[in-house]
Amino acid sequence: MLFEKITPLCDKGKQLLLFGDLNGRIGSMNTYSATRTSCDRTTNHRGKILFHHISANGLLIANGTTPGDLSGQSTSVSQSVAGSSVVDLLLYSPSCSPYISQFNVLNLCYSDHFPIAATFDTPSVSSNLTYSTTQFALSKIILPTEPIKNRIFRQKLESSLSEIQLTDDFEALTT
Repeated sequence: MLFEKITPLCDKGKQLLLFGDLNGRIGSMNTYSATRTSCDRTTNHRGKILFHHISANGLLIANGTTPGDLSGQSTSVSQSVAGSSVVDLLLYSPSCSPYISQFNVLNLCYSDHFPIAATFDTPSVSSNLTYSTTQFALSKIILPTEPIKNRIFRQKLESSLSEIQLTDDFEALTT
């Protein structure tokens, strides 16, 4: 399970950003006292398990709490579920809060999931990062495609956020 890999990172105090289709409906549940809005009012069994892990690891939820998506927009539409849901989430460590300036659900329909995007700001880097369940099998971000801009972005990001590692290799982080 995903949280078997994430819990050790949280226990070590790692800064964590997790984008993904987590297939759990958590309704408007939230991990801290501020209100979280969601247009998906349903909480299912997977969502309760997911929320337990989110809460136990001290993670925050960007959907429905962050400028750009204060209404908690649907991230998935399905005829089989008869409607829409919020299952594509951005979860993050509280220490990442100062860097997340905006979160959006993009109105682009490549599949039954809408891409989610976040804007991260630091003193020397500002960039939009997007996760799309259609374009990627694993949680990844879209970096600039032009090689020079990509290299410059990565260098600035790594120097500004030296404690945050961009990876989908959880094994490397936990060893």
